Amino acid sequence: MSPSALTLEMFAEHVRYTNPFDENRVTQTDSLTSDIPQIHADAFDELTSRAKKAAQSKEMGCGVVVTGSPGVGKSHLLARFGDWARKEKYPFVYLLNLQAGPNDILRTILRTSISILTKGMTKSPEQTRLYRLVSATLNHALAAQGITQQVDFPTAHQAYNVILNRLKGDASIYNVLWLLFEDILHQSRGHRPNGRADLAKRWLSGGYLDPNEARQLDLKVSAVSDDGCSLDVEQMKEVLRALCQFAGFRNRSFILCFDQVDTLTEEQVQSWSATTHALLDICPRLLVVTSGVDDTFIQWTRQKLMSQSSWDRIQQFSIHLSGIDADAARLMIQDRLQQSFARFDSLTEVCEQRQRDPLFPLGKAWARETLLDVSGEQKSDLRPRTIINQAGLAWDQQSRELQKHGVADWVHAWSEHGRDSLKALDVNDVDIIQLIDAKVSAKIEEHRQSRMLRPEELPVDAGNVVGLLTTLLNICGKAGSPFRAEQYGRFAGIVVSSAKSRKRPAFQLVVEHLPDAPQGKKRTIGVTVADASSGLVATNMLKRILAEFEGPNGPDRAILIVDDREPLQLAGAGQSCLEKLKSLPGRFSIETLGFEQYATLDAFEAVVGLARSGDLEALLPDGISRPIHETEVYESNHRNQRYLEPSVLCQLLGKCTHTEIPKWAGVDLQRALEATYAQLAMNIGLTTLQLASWWMEHQIPKPDVSHHATVHNMFKEVVLKLHAEGKVFATALNDYYLVQPTSKLTETAAK
Repeated sequence: MSPSALTLEMFAEHVRYTNPFDENRVTQTDSLTSDIPQIHADAFDELTSRAKKAAQSKEMGCGVVVTGSPGVGKSHLLARFGDWARKEKYPFVYLLNLQAGPNDILRTILRTSISILTKGMTKSPEQTRLYRLVSATLNHALAAQGITQQVDFPTAHQAYNVILNRLKGDASIYNVLWLLFEDILHQSRGHRPNGRADLAKRWLSGGYLDPNEARQLDLKVSAVSDDGCSLDVEQMKEVLRALCQFAGFRNRSFILCFDQVDTLTEEQVQSWSATTHALLDICPRLLVVTSGVDDTFIQWTRQKLMSQSSWDRIQQFSIHLSGIDADAARLMIQDRLQQSFARFDSLTEVCEQRQRDPLFPLGKAWARETLLDVSGEQKSDLRPRTIINQAGLAWDQQSRELQKHGVADWVHAWSEHGRDSLKALDVNDVDIIQLIDAKVSAKIEEHRQSRMLRPEELPVDAGNVVGLLTTLLNICGKAGSPFRAEQYGRFAGIVVSSAKSRKRPAFQLVVEHLPDAPQGKKRTIGVTVADASSGLVATNMLKRILAEFEGPNGPDRAILIVDDREPLQLAGAGQSCLEKLKSLPGRFSIETLGFEQYATLDAFEAVVGLARSGDLEALLPDGISRPIHETEVYESNHRNQRYLEPSVLCQLLGKCTHTEIPKWAGVDLQRALEATYAQLAMNIGLTTLQLASWWMEHQIPKPDVSHHATVHNMFKEVVLKLHAEGKVFATALNDYYLVQPTSKLTETAAK
């Protein structure tokens, strides 16, 4: 947009609907919108150095633990590190909020790793990181034999096998990786896929193959179990070992990054630490980075939740983050203000104020109050999040003043002393419960939206879903008065299937409901989270459920939960079994788990994890941060009946509620898409709140304000689509998206 076309009203809209300080915690490692390299520079250099050194380690991996108090910048450091790793082409796997049970943690780590490495495989398989890892290995193999020209497949395969024979790993894994590479390379040359790449991805992820599918990958059918062919525990480790070896052929380490490990339960800690220790011992060129609060690790060691040998390997090296000084804090604030206001420098009124005070609209007076002590000396050991929160509060105060007086009067009257006259709300007038509810709701939505942007980081994983449901049901079962009776009155508890049983159970969970009559019998619901990776495993799963119904101790009802990204693939026998189950009146049902619902369940526990690690705070009007504790998050969720919203969860609890957003006939996704293109052509970046407000203002007739949520959701849907297509880069902040156009959007708009 031409600078001359900018107006003060556009500037006012920007101040009202954006707050550059809303992002006070990095939620994903690719969502770094503001960064000051000087902050924690030594820690960053240490991490990159460890990554480079791990790339040269031919025998085993290296562990690094990043510690520090809540809000000091641990996740921000990991985001900067992740950004560096991707630019330098290091395989980087970010794992947040692990919910899998102790026996499924390794599978979840593997499945998430393969999902991230194969992101985009459907549309551009030759661009996936996994394909490039195998390709680099092949190039290394050819170079080792002095081959520089293009060769045929047999010659390439022979060179590949020569170098892999020296690695002494599982030959079947290396061969499956070759078959994946071969199929994708054929596709890139215009041939039709033979299906081996998809089968390889499934098997390498820990999924099942039918015997005929296993033969296509040259796997031993004699080793196939009743449910088909899948990796055992040792093979899962071997897959990760092979990926680390392949990264080494590019002189790169393979990086596993565990953030917010404070969320792990005692049982999970034991399994995670043992698994991570084992991987570090067998995987060359592996770097494991673990981040958490000091108190968490101290508690783990005191309670002996993991062996000393495991902890010694995981924290082979440690990095402790301290607070920042006033100069660094000032740079951090100025950088955000510069990014926010850069496009308005052509407005004389704004430019003059910014030249007069680089901290406009916060002001030098705000900086003195925030960054200097009573004697006028600069403060030290400041928490970045505290400074960002206080800046956000000051921005909101100025936004209210702007709306009160109008943009022209506000800009002309503003001075560095203007902020002194602003009257903050009295802390005593604040409803703390309302403040907590608003913060918890915003963070749940932020995490959910962040997952929606990156579905590859929450792949299809029955073990993870079972872990989530188990945790959430237990939370509801322990709810205090009045929530236990009012919301979960029918729910009587759960029974988790024994992990020690050699026989695969029909149900991972059995939920108990209280009888309708006082003297009645408890009713039971068998819960199966489907493993639908192959036809055989899905068929056997249905047979086990049917056998339970036909037996003497079968449940009253059964619910089969199926991730909509992996629907049931059934042939004759499986379909017949499904029809028999459906014919049982009122006893069997299939619940489809859409990704949005899965992300919501995940968000519930992610926010609890934030509270558990001290990373969830409510900002009071006086600028003081008040920690929100784990129990307060639970109470907020109970109070607002959030656990009764997702259909998968509420059916198991015995009561469902659903908040309907008012429908509006003005919703038009195509027009919203066109409007988004037009607005991004005029703006370097904006928010979905701005898009929704602009839309509401320009409709004839103007819609009622009650439709704003519907319009906002419409634009969030549009932004998700554009983000998936690579046309915008979106960052989840509270309940909205910050949207920035990419070069791909500009090219599309030009066409």
